[in-house]
Amino acid sequence: MKIGFCIIPKWSARQTAGVFKLANDLGVEYGWLADQTFTTSIYPVLTLAAYLTKRIKLGTCVTNPYVCHPAFHANAGANIDELSRGRFTLGIGAGDSTTIRSLGLRYERPVQMVKESVEVIRRLLGGEKVSFKGKALRVSNAQLMFKPRGVFPIYIGGRGPMMLRLAGEIADGVLTDTANPIETRIALTEFRKGLEGANRARGEVQVMSAVCFAVDEDSQVAKDKIKWLAALVAASVLPEVLERNSIPRRDVEALRAHLARKGVEGVASFVTEEMTEAFAIAGSPRECVAKIESMERVGVSHLAAGILDPRIEDVRRQIRLVARKILPHFQ
Repeated sequence: MKIGFCIIPKWSARQTAGVFKLANDLGVEYGWLADQTFTTSIYPVLTLAAYLTKRIKLGTCVTNPYVCHPAFHANAGANIDELSRGRFTLGIGAGDSTTIRSLGLRYERPVQMVKESVEVIRRLLGGEKVSFKGKALRVSNAQLMFKPRGVFPIYIGGRGPMMLRLAGEIADGVLTDTANPIETRIALTEFRKGLEGANRARGEVQVMSAVCFAVDEDSQVAKDKIKWLAALVAASVLPEVLERNSIPRRDVEALRAHLARKGVEGVASFVTEEMTEAFAIAGSPRECVAKIESMERVGVSHLAAGILDPRIEDVRRQIRLVARKILPHFQ
C-alpha cells in the first residue's frame, strides 16, 4: 500500500509547494493537487514543487479536459515531468459539470471526452503531429515544439460505472473516492470489467482511492473535522448507498432538513458515526491504519489522504502525523 496526500490549493503557490517539500522530507511517496477552477493554479504549484523536492511523486487529482484542452495538459505535464525527472502523474476525469457549465463551456459526452483526451495526450507525448477527429474531441496538426521526457502515467478518476470501466480499459491507474470496503468493492467490480474487456491483467493498473481524511491523536477531534463533508455526501447519495452502509433514512432526512434551513452551520450534531465511517477515513493514527488496511484487503494499492483543513498549518500537522504514525505500518 502506497500512502500519499491530496490537497485543494487554497493558499499561495509558494505556501502550497512548501507542503510538498515538507512531505518529501518526511518520506511521503505521493503528493496530489485537486484541480478546482478558482483555487491556486495547479501547474505552477507543481512546477515549483518539482524544483523543491527530490523524491516525492507529483500528480493532479484530478483535472479535466474541458476547462483546459488536453493538449495543454500534455504540454504542462511534460514540463513538470522533465523538471521532476519522471515524477509526474496526470489524474484526469470528467470534472464537475456545474462548474464547467458556469464558465459557458459545453459538458458533453464525458466518458468519450476522457477516452479521446487520453489518446491525444499520449500521442503528443510520443512526439507525433496529431490530427484527430473523434466524437467529442478534434485536433488538427498539433505537435509539441520540444521533446518530452516520455509518456507519463495517466490515471482516470470517476464514480460512475462507465468511467470506471474506461479506466480498466486504457488507464495506468484508476482513481476512486470511496472510503470504505463496501463501496470500494462495487467500484472495483466495474473497473475489473474494463480490465477483462481489454484483456489486461490486474497488476497492470494501479488502484487508488482519494478519500476525505483526518487524523489526530484525539480521535474525536479528527472526526469532527470532516463531519461537514460527511453531511454533504450523506445528503446527496442514492438510497441504496445509505442502505448498504446501515445509515437510517430518518437520520438523513433530518440532516437534509437542517442543511436546507441553515447550511453546514451546526450540521455536526446531525452527522452519525455511520456517516463518518461510510464517507471518510478519520480518527486516531491507529484507527486510520486499521481502516486503510481494510481498503488494502479489497484491492486498493494506493491511498491519497484528502486533507481538507482550511489552515495550512493544520494541513502540515496532519502530514507530519501521517508520516510518523501511519506510513511506518505500510513500509
